Amino acid sequence: MQSPIITHVTLPNLYFFGFEGVSIYLEALLPHVTTPLLESLKLQFFNQLTFSVPRLLEFMTTADNFRFNSVKLLFYHEAVTVFGYPTVETRVRSFGVLVYCGQFDWQVSFVAQIFNVLSPLFSNVVDLTLDYREHTLSSESHNQVDRTQWRDLLRAFRNVKTLRVHNGLVRDLSRCLQLDGEPPLELLPELTELVCPVRSVDDKIFSAFIHEREVASQPVNLIGEPFPVGRTQYILTSSPGISYIDPDPL
Repeated sequence: MQSPIITHVTLPNLYFFGFEGVSIYLEALLPHVTTPLLESLKLQFFNQLTFSVPRLLEFMTTADNFRFNSVKLLFYHEAVTVFGYPTVETRVRSFGVLVYCGQFDWQVSFVAQIFNVLSPLFSNVVDLTLDYREHTLSSESHNQVDRTQWRDLLRAFRNVKTLRVHNGLVRDLSRCLQLDGEPPLELLPELTELVCPVRSVDDKIFSAFIHEREVASQPVNLIGEPFPVGRTQYILTSSPGISYIDPDPL
């Protein structure tokens, strides 16, 4: 890491690039690589306290294939994963980030840090899914996520029109969306649909948020569905092998 890199390499036929390690090594590598035809990028980061990835933003900005209309986040007991899709309809992702970490509050913090840097790439995202699987290995203290961290995460998605929320996240999200002196359209100003489990609609968990948007003349349609995340199974690949994250029966 102390040796200067003076060689620049162009890989004219590279379509897929994968990396597993800590972000500082990726940041050292990317300024010296050009990949004009890159179509798919998959990153897996080890657990670390902070994430600063400005070089990653520059690298992805120079490529034509990293503009997303749909993003899905999956929080589960081993890691947090981000999936980026070029359109809402496609199921083949062009961008993926996985951070190995079992503590839920750290997962939210890590993703918020990454999104804070990469937010220009998400300006066209209109469909956002927040998915969740129970964190059986996390202590109670690590299941409490600071409201500020959620708000930092959501600020990267100013043009989202549809937000889908898993039952395990509705309480945290409802607290995050409640106003505390902020302007009513500070978060998700373009949101028109909030999809959540039927029970959350019946319990009126988002009633305060819905009312505030109506007052601000930006109404949000609250939709209750049995499986609001709309995905049957996640297939994740890493150096240990392939992991299958089954759909949540709840």
